[in-house]
Amino acid sequence: MLPPVTTTSYGNTNTENLGAGIRFKYDVTAQTSIGLSGNYSEQRFTNMNDNTAGSGLTDSTTVGVGASVTHRFSPRTDLGVGVIYSNHGYTSAEDTNVLSVGILFDYQFSPVLRIDGAFGVSHASQGASPTLPASSESAPSGLFNLSYTSEVFTARVYGSAVYSGGSGYGETTRQWTAGLAFADRFARDWSWSLSGSYQVSRSVFVTDAININTMNGTAGLSYKPWQWSSFDLSGHMSRQTSDGQFGSASDTYSALLGVTIGKAYRIY
Repeated sequence: MLPPVTTTSYGNTNTENLGAGIRFKYDVTAQTSIGLSGNYSEQRFTNMNDNTAGSGLTDSTTVGVGASVTHRFSPRTDLGVGVIYSNHGYTSAEDTNVLSVGILFDYQFSPVLRIDGAFGVSHASQGASPTLPASSESAPSGLFNLSYTSEVFTARVYGSAVYSGGSGYGETTRQWTAGLAFADRFARDWSWSLSGSYQVSRSVFVTDAININTMNGTAGLSYKPWQWSSFDLSGHMSRQTSDGQFGSASDTYSALLGVTIGKAYRIY
């Protein structure tokens, strides 16, 4: 079970995002595994006295932990249970806590087609403020990922319905996300990728505070002349609309030409 991914754009702001995570997996038996995870992230708006004045944006810190137990019932089927907890602290808003419990699954339809995901219940709570009492809400939640993988081509469709406390506006949101992603190596050293997603975010405890719809699209072309490096060209577009008191309509376009260098080493 992974923390939700927020695709909200904050417009003409200087935003710093820092984070780290760790994950362990221990095979108790050949069929049963235990997993532990943790993550930490910070979001900072560094020009709060300039472009973001009066926007409602607030710095935040997120700490999350998770645990899971899975069992392989057949060569094609894994089932398990998982729990994930996260705390979201804000500079100018009350803390938010989100607890999710669910059933984990993955099923291998064929050597190239696989589905995995998690379905369960999430509980979100926000502390009391000078103007609002403490609030909480529970709802079904989950995510899935259906993937097709061959030697040179991959495709996947994914979706989720979750609570997120990581909003830059200091308010818990209910998020629905759907997306597609494709990648193909059309020559020995050349590959392309194409992806798109649509996300709806709605405020939970403050009516119409955050009602944001975000559409993203990314296309990329990569040339890998050497095993340890590649040249990458990518383009990204984002369109965001909002009818809430925080957030505004915006269109964002970007292009990036870069070099990726990497080398994998086995330590045992």
